[in-house]
Amino acid sequence: MNIYDIPLVYQTLKLLHLIGASVWLGGMILISAIVPVVKQEDKSGKIVTLLVTRFRQIGWYAFFLSAASGLMMWLYGWTESAILQYQSYQLKFFLLFLTGILTYSQIKLKFLNQAQKGIIQGIILLSTFGIFFTSIYFVS
Repeated sequence: MNIYDIPLVYQTLKLLHLIGASVWLGGMILISAIVPVVKQEDKSGKIVTLLVTRFRQIGWYAFFLSAASGLMMWLYGWTESAILQYQSYQLKFFLLFLTGILTYSQIKLKFLNQAQKGIIQGIILLSTFGIFFTSIYFVS
């Protein structure tokens, strides 16, 4: 099967999915690399707060773009051959749900201290890597 055999709608959905996923994961990696350096220079914490707030604004759009386009690809491309990959779909959807719930919780639960937020952020990052890893099974 070559690229011309795959409908343009599906290819467009895949492009949107990859853009959303790349912004989501790339942004998390970038923020986790930048924040410790900025914290050393900005004792007030204002710059870190601005960076994290801006990433949240962009990151949620990227998260939902990736989730929505992924769901549409799944509905559009569901075939008998996809049934063989069903466990991978289940794992990917579980990790996506977990990532979304943890991210939302980390933002909204005000009683969490920095160490707890760091642990949650680590789990979010690992689950996002898991989402990418399960995606390997869907390359077509």
